[in-house]
Amino acid sequence: GEEPAATTVPLVFLRGDGSDFVLSYTATIAGEYDLSIQLGSVFGPPVQTQVMAGQISVMTSVIDAHDPFDANNLVEFTLWMKDAFANNKSVGGHNIQVEISPIPLGAEKPEKTVTDNFDGTYSISATITASGSYMIYLQGFRLDGSREGISMPFIVHPSAVSPVQTEMSGPGARGAVAGFEASFSIALRD
Repeated sequence: GEEPAATTVPLVFLRGDGSDFVLSYTATIAGEYDLSIQLGSVFGPPVQTQVMAGQISVMTSVIDAHDPFDANNLVEFTLWMKDAFANNKSVGGHNIQVEISPIPLGAEKPEKTVTDNFDGTYSISATITASGSYMIYLQGFRLDGSREGISMPFIVHPSAVSPVQTEMSGPGARGAVAGFEASFSIALRD
């Protein structure tokens, strides 16, 4: 994880009895911390502690698009899972759902693959055959069972024209007479 900036996290006194005390703190930045106590001008020896990222928050997670995207080619995204304080998660196994849908809804959804990289990131890929507007949806489930989700629009551009798919029509495509102009139409397809 990242080293937290030099941060002072306030301690809260919970209870004490003679020379024994219970204190608490709430850190929001994941990383290593030194806990130290100061009584007057005397500092106690620091104790190192590790603050780990909290439960996932889809709302602060990031979908990184590897665009531009062309039809009939693989579209790829990287999902960076984060907690509610935007700390990167460092392990996988999260309960998430990913969907890729065309806009407008109702058209055929592309098949997608979601791969857990076991480091807090997920690789998402799909082959989209038609150009147009699409939306990638991410939904996560919190420990309490509640859901949250985000979405990101993206564009798939027509792929390079394929001569195999190009259509020719009209009288000039069927034949011509020497010395006379012949015309025909072509329709480029990807």
